[in-house]
Amino acid sequence: MNIKQGIKIIVFMLIVGVIAYFLCDIFEQKNNYMAKGYAAYKNCQEGTVDAVFIGTSGVNRSWIGIKAFDMYGLTVMPLSIDALPCWITLDMIKEAYRFQNPKLVILDMRMFTKYDPSEYPKLSTTRSRRAIDTLDFFSPNRLDAINRTLSVVSQFDDEISRFDPSLFFSFIAYHNMWSDDDFDPFEQIGSTPAKYMGYYVNGKNCIKKSKQPESKWSKKTLALTDIAAECLDEIIEYCDKKGIELLFVDTPHTLSKEESQRINEMKRILDEKKINYMVYSDKKWYLKDEDKNDPDLVRKRFDRNKHFYDRSHVNFDGAVIFTRLFAKYLNDNYDFTDHREDPRCPEWVGKYEKLKKKIDSFKKNKNA
Repeated sequence: MNIKQGIKIIVFMLIVGVIAYFLCDIFEQKNNYMAKGYAAYKNCQEGTVDAVFIGTSGVNRSWIGIKAFDMYGLTVMPLSIDALPCWITLDMIKEAYRFQNPKLVILDMRMFTKYDPSEYPKLSTTRSRRAIDTLDFFSPNRLDAINRTLSVVSQFDDEISRFDPSLFFSFIAYHNMWSDDDFDPFEQIGSTPAKYMGYYVNGKNCIKKSKQPESKWSKKTLALTDIAAECLDEIIEYCDKKGIELLFVDTPHTLSKEESQRINEMKRILDEKKINYMVYSDKKWYLKDEDKNDPDLVRKRFDRNKHFYDRSHVNFDGAVIFTRLFAKYLNDNYDFTDHREDPRCPEWVGKYEKLKKKIDSFKKNKNA
């Protein structure tokens, strides 16, 4: 092969690569709230994010970062994905440090206590796609997330190949989107940054009140799944080597007996390794009958009759309580900068007032 032929081959491969890139940008789970939150994070000026909060849907329904900004000037950004698999968590941490240098990484306990990939391996692949599609196409962390996903799920289902090209090239999985009546390829290109810095306005669920049962508390411990334990060890070891401080948080929700026991095991592990954690599903954060005449406690504690829209998620009022509690904890225990007068953070300013107006509009429409 001569030089001219070699150049032609390189040019051809570049053209194919560009076409594949644009097809993947169009045919994927794009412009959802996960991708928009990721875009908002990337748009923050370098050096302005205090902490990242990585985890499942419980994070972006519970944490209102723009309220914490108004309270203390904190810039704590959620990078959360519905049912984020624990084996992709390390890639999300690495991805966070591509754009910022946060002082603290906050991790959602549910990634390690709630989901078992051996039960539903195909569902685990779907959950992984959400993260894979969200990350930058050429990010090395995306490629690693694909490899980790295939390594995990292929262990539990013989029908799942160790190599799945649709994870690398999303248009293979989603090309049927073209037939949808409301499909607009131009709207699929790129991602619009989230309006509320990662907090997910989940329609009328934000004002829905659904009475929830008590969690099934247990004093016993239950071992984490092998994969969860392995991922947890890997994350702790990596962050220790890199000097990254970790904080684990369990956002308010209804615990199953197994999950309660696994949280106890998480507590044991974290205590042993001297890593901080906050468990907001714990009984002490919930109202008791004797609390209900104390206005301060009523404002600060969760009520299972008022503050949830389903077993796993708080509504807006519940999110306000969680944010108020957790923001105070962060402000009291970590040396973060007050960014309220920081000219580099315009995207945080005034957003909470806009969010409240949005929620008020839901309430008015409900009562109309």
